[in-house]
Amino acid sequence: MRILLIVVALTLVGLIITAVALNDQSIALDGIVDRDKPKPNFPYSTQAHQPSTKTVVTQYSELNVNNDFAFSSNPKSVAVQSLAETMKTGDPRTPPLAPKNNPRTKPSTEELVSRDLYREFEARQEQAIYASFAAAAKHKITELEQQIELGKQYGINREQLYEATQKLDSLRKQREIILRDHLEVDTESPKK
Repeated sequence: MRILLIVVALTLVGLIITAVALNDQSIALDGIVDRDKPKPNFPYSTQAHQPSTKTVVTQYSELNVNNDFAFSSNPKSVAVQSLAETMKTGDPRTPPLAPKNNPRTKPSTEELVSRDLYREFEARQEQAIYASFAAAAKHKITELEQQIELGKQYGINREQLYEATQKLDSLRKQREIILRDHLEVDTESPKK
């Protein structure tokens, strides 16, 4: 997913750079063509005074316009440069990522080689997930109970109270199912 985002971002930067460069070139070309056009006020405005395509191309090539699409000092180019730099090094304003509380346990080499050992590893991982859910559900149940009591004191409407009690009941049932179906789950100290 990250690679796809990087590719899309690089493609967008390429398109922006190309668009800016083409815009700069068309502005330069328009300046050449406009400079050589006769003014409509003048009586000698005839076809003979119109520059030919050959004249425009020659004058355009004489400007020494490089096709490197080098950045100039106009605001569009500054924005493109800033975007390109941010893509390379990252945005300095971005806050640091929070560390993971529960780093994933990876299987050992022996567990990867042996099917039986890997199945045991998977079983331990599954039990850790169940234990983590049971412990978190226990905490959330007490929190919801407190919130429901506060809601009753402050007079929340019946619909919200009903919704909260339904969530509480559903969470209790799911926790009971896990504890019943997986007796080995230790809710006090979930395995990591």
